[in-house]
Amino acid sequence: MRVLVRAPNWLGDIVMALPAIAGIRRHFSSDRLTIAGPTGLIRVVATVPGVDAFLALESVGTGTAGWVWRKHAQIIASGGFDNIILF
Repeated sequence: MRVLVRAPNWLGDIVMALPAIAGIRRHFSSDRLTIAGPTGLIRVVATVPGVDAFLALESVGTGTAGWVWRKHAQIIASGGFDNIILF
């Protein structure tokens, strides 16, 4: 199975989510785990051992047009994931 975790957009939130992401890795130990998150912060999530892939998403700022959100949805949908976990 392919599992995607959509990491939070903010550094502090990502740091607080790291133990949960590690728990997801343990729970889905035999599955492929991909983490999606903001391009500039994806390295923080790379500290979690056992993550198979990273999907860097363009940052979304205040007042950003809906096209960015649609683009993210299209990128994620094209990945063929069996489970998606959103923080």
